[in-house]
Amino acid sequence: MDKKTMKRLQKPTQESKIKRDLFAELTEGMDSLADTRAGKRTLRSHSIELEPATATSKEIIRVQKNQNRLPH
Repeated sequence: MDKKTMKRLQKPTQESKIKRDLFAELTEGMDSLADTRAGKRTLRSHSIELEPATATSKEIIRVQKNQNRLPH
């Protein structure tokens, strides 16, 4: 590893040592979703208003070239 990577590594904290049960979290989320769709529960939701994109085709091509997605 290089020196920059070594500096970023941190000692594990007490909080990070706690193991999460991801399957249980996913199961709980799916159960909540099923309850919501059945009308038994209301989950928090947020509505947003999307604005149309203002980028021109030249700007999109420039960005894609900068990200190496198009040949130069």
